[in-house]
Amino acid sequence: MRFVPVIVFWCLCFVLTLTSKPALANAVTTARTAENVTSCEGVKPIFEMKNVSSDIPDVPVSGTELRVCQSTSSCCTQEMEDNLRLLVRKDFQGLLHHNSRSLEGLLASTASRIQEHVSELARQSENRTLALFSQVYQQTASLLKEPVEALYADILRYLSADWSSTSPFTLGTGELSLEDSVASFFSRLFPLVYHRASPPHRRDFSEDYKSCLRATMGEVLPFGDIPRQLALSVGKTFEATRVLLQALALGVEVLNSTDALVLADECHVALLRMSYCGRCHGLAPAVRPCVGYCLNVLRGCLTQHAAELDLPWNGFVEATERLAVTVRERDVEHVVRGLHARITEAIMYTVENVAVIDKRVKRACGQARYSENSAVEPPSPPAEELAGVTVSQDAGDAALTTQLRLLLASLGRSRGFYANLAESLCSDDSFAETRDTADCWNGQRVGEYSKMVVSSSISAQKYNPELVWTQRTPDPKIAQMSDKLRHIRQVVLSQLTLAPESDSFMRDIEGSGSGHEPDRPRWTDDEDTEDSWVEEGSGSGDHSTDRQPTVKLASSTSRPVVFGGTVPTPTKTAEGASGSPRGSVFLLTVTIVCIRLVPALRNG
Repeated sequence: MRFVPVIVFWCLCFVLTLTSKPALANAVTTARTAENVTSCEGVKPIFEMKNVSSDIPDVPVSGTELRVCQSTSSCCTQEMEDNLRLLVRKDFQGLLHHNSRSLEGLLASTASRIQEHVSELARQSENRTLALFSQVYQQTASLLKEPVEALYADILRYLSADWSSTSPFTLGTGELSLEDSVASFFSRLFPLVYHRASPPHRRDFSEDYKSCLRATMGEVLPFGDIPRQLALSVGKTFEATRVLLQALALGVEVLNSTDALVLADECHVALLRMSYCGRCHGLAPAVRPCVGYCLNVLRGCLTQHAAELDLPWNGFVEATERLAVTVRERDVEHVVRGLHARITEAIMYTVENVAVIDKRVKRACGQARYSENSAVEPPSPPAEELAGVTVSQDAGDAALTTQLRLLLASLGRSRGFYANLAESLCSDDSFAETRDTADCWNGQRVGEYSKMVVSSSISAQKYNPELVWTQRTPDPKIAQMSDKLRHIRQVVLSQLTLAPESDSFMRDIEGSGSGHEPDRPRWTDDEDTEDSWVEEGSGSGDHSTDRQPTVKLASSTSRPVVFGGTVPTPTKTAEGASGSPRGSVFLLTVTIVCIRLVPALRNG
C-alpha cells in the first residue's frame, strides 16, 4: 500500500503529458507557420522603401499566381515579385562589395601611400642634392642641375605609372631602367667634376673630349665603385617596390571584379526565396534566414566561382606577402634618403684621387682639349671642405614600415577569401541569422532549418537541397582574373629570386600556402567521397570547427546517421533509479498500470 500514492502520481503525470502534448504542438506549429497572412502592415514600409511597386496591397491578396513566393495569401503581387527578383541581384552585389571593401581598401591605400611616400622622399632628396651643388659649385650649379633633375625625374616616373591600365601580360616589364639612369647620371657628372677637380683652366673641355671621358667611365672609374653599388641598390629596391605596387593594384582589380560576379538564374530564384519570400508572407524584418539555409544557397551559387579563384588568389597572397617583406628589408626609405649622401661621397672620391684619375684619363683620352670662348672657372674646393658641407635633413618616420606591417597582418588573413566567401556573407547579421535559433526563415516558414548543410566543395553540391547543381562553362571574366593572378604571381616570384633574404619568411608561411584554407570547416572524408557532403555540425546551420560527430539528414523526419563519431551512451543514474535493478522493475510496473488506466480515465 505504501506504493499507491506514488503510482497515482506517476499516472497523473503520464495522462497530463498525453493530453497536453497535441495542444502544445499545435500552438507551436501555428506560431511558426507563415502560410496564412493576416496583415501586411509590418512589411509594407519595407517594400515602399525599396520602391518595388506603385501598388502595394494593404491587406493580403491571393499568392497562388506567384512563381517563387507562392502561398494561399500574400503581401506581394506578380509585379512586385518580378521587381524583387531584379532587386535581389543588386542587393547581392552590394553584399559582395561590402564583404571585400575592407581588404580592397587596404590594398589600395597601401599602394597609394607607398607611392606617395617614396615620391615625396625622392623630391626631398633632389632638393638636397641641388642645394649641395649650389654650395660647392656656385657659378656652375646650373650645369649640374640638368643631370640631377633627369635622374630624379626617372625615379618619379618609375613609381608613378598608372598600373590599373597596364596589360596583365606586361606587368613588371617596364622599359625604364633605374640602373641605366644612375649610370647615365654619373656619366654626365664626370666631365664637370673632373674639370673642376683638375688644376684650374680658363676654358672648358671640348665636346669631343667630354664624349671621350663619358665613354671611358668603366676604364677610368673616376668615382670608384660607388656608381655601380648605387645603381644596383636603387635598381633592385625600386624594382621590388614597383612590382609590389603592381601586385596590390591587381588585387584591387580582382576584388572589384568579384563584386560583379554573374550568377545563374536559379541562383537569383534561390536568393529571392531566401531574402524576400518571407516578407511576402508578412514576416517582420527581425526574422532573418537561418544560417544553414543561407550557407546552402550561397554555396550553391558561389562554389564554382570560388573553386576557380581560390588557388590563384592564395598563390597571389603568398607571393605578395613575401615581396612586402623584401621591400621592407631592402628599406626603400633608407635608399632614397641616402641618395644625396652617396653622390657627395662619389664627388669626394674624385677630389681625393684626382692625381690617379688624371693619369688614367690621359692614357685613355690623351691630353685635355679645350673649347674656345670658355669662361674662367673657380677651382674645386678641397675634400675636407666638401665633407663639411651640410644640407638640412627631414626627420622622417617609419611610415612605410608601419604600412607594410599592417599589410602583412591583414593580407595573411585573406587566404581562403574565395573558399570562405559563403561563410563570410552568411556571418553578416544584416543578411542572415548568425546563431542557431528556431525563430528564423527556413525557406518555407519560421522554424529550425533541418535540411542537411553541404560543404563548400564542388562534389558536395549535387546533394545541395536548395539548388539543382549543374556544372557550367567557366565565366570568361573569372578565367581572366585567374590568369592575371597567376601571371602577377610569376612576376613576383621572378623578383624574389633576387631576394634570398626572404626565404626564412617563406618557410614560416609555407604551411598555409597556395591551395590551403586554414579557416575553412573540416570535412569528415575526402572531398570526392559521398561522406564529405555534410558539414560538421549540420542541421540548423551550426558550422563550428570543433570535432563533433557528423550527422547526415535525408529529411526533417528521418533518423540521423552518424559519421565520424560514436552514438553517446546514456549516463548512469543514481542508486534506485534507472541504473538500479529494483528501480527498473518498479518503474516498469508503474508504466504498465498507467497504460491500463489511461483508457478508463479517458472514457470516465
